[in-house]
Amino acid sequence: MSAQQQQQQQQQHHHQQQQQSGGERREGGARDGEQKDKKRKESILDLSKYLDKAIRVKFSGGREASGILKGFDQLLNLVLDNTIEYLRGVTSQLVH
Repeated sequence: MSAQQQQQQQQQHHHQQQQQSGGERREGGARDGEQKDKKRKESILDLSKYLDKAIRVKFSGGREASGILKGFDQLLNLVLDNTIEYLRGVTSQLVH
């Protein structure tokens, strides 16, 4: 094995060790490539098929709202138009 092949093998081995251990530490505690390789969580909901359609949303605090879905993001923040909010049996239309 040539010196160049040995060096390549050592570099590959070092790279594999970094991947297994989570990478080298950098200033600020960030790991090598952590931000680049960070997997983004994908939503299990495909809300794109509900765009411009009437939907009803139940929030964790017990509140509910319905309206026309105009937009959303990866964090499931929603933009609703013509929204009606339901509060424990009381209905109120939100006008903006």
